[in-house]
Amino acid sequence: MSHKTHNHQKTESMIKNVKKRTVETTCFVCGIEIIQYYSDSYKGERGWCLGCGSDFPLE
Repeated sequence: MSHKTHNHQKTESMIKNVKKRTVETTCFVCGIEIIQYYSDSYKGERGWCLGCGSDFPLE
């Protein structure tokens, strides 16, 4: 039985699909550099901040 929560599994999935942007993008909440990933559910690129956990569309 897995003890990982749905959010933890989602986070691991995002980290595995990370790709660096050529233009540095920072979080609009805390200013830390974000990671970019493709979201199947949103059908587009999204940004996720490792610092504060904000998740937002990039397109």
